[in-house]
Amino acid sequence: MSSQIQIWQGRLNRLARVVLSDLPDPGGLPMPDECRAAAEGFSDESGVRRTIDPAVLARVYGTAPGPMPVGATPDLQWWWALADGGAHPEPEPAGALTRRRDDQGIELWTEIELGALHAAWSLAIENEDESLLVRCMEACRWHIAELQPDNATNHAWAIHAFVIYADVFLSPESDMHAQTLLHACMMASGKPDRFSGLLMYEAADAMETWMSQRGWGQTVLE
Repeated sequence: MSSQIQIWQGRLNRLARVVLSDLPDPGGLPMPDECRAAAEGFSDESGVRRTIDPAVLARVYGTAPGPMPVGATPDLQWWWALADGGAHPEPEPAGALTRRRDDQGIELWTEIELGALHAAWSLAIENEDESLLVRCMEACRWHIAELQPDNATNHAWAIHAFVIYADVFLSPESDMHAQTLLHACMMASGKPDRFSGLLMYEAADAMETWMSQRGWGQTVLE
């Protein structure tokens, strides 16, 4: 069991609890009615509720995400597959998991890509999906080489992906990528935004699952 993954898991859970102190701690086994109330009432600091929120909240609190929005972008498709157990989209064959459309700026597409990567990693871990895990590792390698995430997002997307990659491949570059994503979501106020708190809870849970099944994951990647 990696001490670095444990350290990151604890860090993300602590940060999430600080900014989501009004919500039940998912690690404390809240009652179903508490979970439903949290999922239905959540909004960010500005009172905004994003299209992706029901799926993220479903992962954190075990609630139903409802139907996937019509015309869903790839990040939404991946998150709904993670939240309701449906089929996931087919990733691109190499490089990033998603294709950047001609009408998408780099900032918008990077946010979509990171959202997809977050959900795809968690899905691969939960389902012990060997081919998806390998594809996620390849996508992480591409991200590290090609993208500067703090230029495009201020949310804590896919931190667990880069923490696990750093641990498996002893990659300081991947650890720095995770650190950069964490720093970006804390720049405005010195603490994560509320939506990033949800992402941190989900990432910490995925890391817990990864550590519990480490023999499987390590065998796949050898």
